[in-house]
Amino acid sequence: FGLLDPSFEFSQVKYLDSKNEVDRRAIHVETWNKVIAEMEQTLENQPQTPLWIVDLGAGLLSILDLMLHGNYERGLKSLSPQSQTVQYTAYESNRELNEACHERLLSWGFD
Repeated sequence: FGLLDPSFEFSQVKYLDSKNEVDRRAIHVETWNKVIAEMEQTLENQPQTPLWIVDLGAGLLSILDLMLHGNYERGLKSLSPQSQTVQYTAYESNRELNEACHERLLSWGFD
């Protein structure tokens, strides 16, 4: 890329922000609603047992963002009311994304 414009700097964070926006718009709403409904049913049927979610290659935590906030323009549901019984573990090997993930968690109210 720098051959065309020497001042160009690729940013993983900007790239994933853009990709996540496209992905969010492309979500198959019926499929996502079914996934959320099944998670909610699992939480209701087993209220004492946490629902464990492991997000490998978590990027900028887009799956957690969808679970917490839904996609209201598309009417996706949110898991916020049950969030105390969801154990979410994210793994991202790209260190460039760590600071951005930390900032997002703080902005969503996590310590």
